[in-house]
Amino acid sequence: MQWDSRVAEEPANYLGSGSDSPLPERYKSPPIFPVQEGHIDLTAPIEKLGKKFKPLIRKSMDLTCTLNVLFLRQEDPGSLLKKGGDIDNRIKTFIDALEMPSDELEGDETEGVNLCLLENDSLVKSLEINTERLLLPETNFPNEVNLIVEVVVHVERVGTWNMCLL
Repeated sequence: MQWDSRVAEEPANYLGSGSDSPLPERYKSPPIFPVQEGHIDLTAPIEKLGKKFKPLIRKSMDLTCTLNVLFLRQEDPGSLLKKGGDIDNRIKTFIDALEMPSDELEGDETEGVNLCLLENDSLVKSLEINTERLLLPETNFPNEVNLIVEVVVHVERVGTWNMCLL
């Protein structure tokens, strides 16, 4: 719910400061309701390189994540580092694809906004990679891989803006 991320700009209105959350009155408002004066939307699109991005894991929400990757490849066991390219460059390319781009790229826009997982890769708290052989007939693309990714979201600092993620 988009309006759950709207909080008062003043830190005095955050959880633990003794004041009530600004959120309960907003639950009855539709997501297109304008942001109340003195409040900000922590999930507002981030403008970068003339495009708008809406990452799920972002600093403004005090979130980080863990990525658990199952890397399924067509290569024989033990040939991961020689035949298809080294795993660290393959995983770096994959993580780069999860974050907001660092240079001008075409994106898959939905209503003028590009959706992505990460604001930047510094929000990846840990990374676990397991490799296995892909048990399907070989394709014409020997370097083709299948990745199964589990994203675990971590709340780094609890507040009214991210309590629902605990």
